[in-house]
Amino acid sequence: MRLAIALFFALTSSSLLAQAPYLVRDINSTLSLDYESSYPNSFTSYRGRIFFTAKTGESGDERWSTEGTGATTSMGSDIVPGAIWVSVYALQVVNDHLTFTA
Repeated sequence: MRLAIALFFALTSSSLLAQAPYLVRDINSTLSLDYESSYPNSFTSYRGRIFFTAKTGESGDERWSTEGTGATTSMGSDIVPGAIWVSVYALQVVNDHLTFTA
């Protein structure tokens, strides 16, 4: 019980919960019955930015990054340009390098 209370206190006092969630940028603005969401995933902090994967109607899963504003949110280079979809996942920092699997 003490562990649960300590964990709750640590989570509620964290700066992560200091601000309510909000939409930074609409990544997947294409209307599709298949993809109602961009399914953001694999959030990883690296060198002052948040890197994550997200799906768009045009390019499939890609690597994105943000500093928390629409102006600073952008997709990394398209790994396989064109209509071929690639799945990017497992973002992580290893030896001060951002790595991922595609």
